[in-house]
Amino acid sequence: MGSYFDFVEYMWSLRDDPNMLVIFFEDLILDPVANIQKVNEFMGTQRSPELVKEIASATTFSKMKKGKPLN
Repeated sequence: MGSYFDFVEYMWSLRDDPNMLVIFFEDLILDPVANIQKVNEFMGTQRSPELVKEIASATTFSKMKKGKPLN
């Protein structure tokens, strides 16, 4: 499987590739809405700001731990 550090080094070398989006876990925890919006823009999905906020809310650890659907 290889070294984790070799993997991280290789992936970091691709950070400027236009097909690569790098998001740090810490940034996602600090500002989930902004980082989900980055993914939205990167993927070109054009989801509404309301849906981005709903996704951020639904994917918190506490809500996902409960294992209940959004509805």
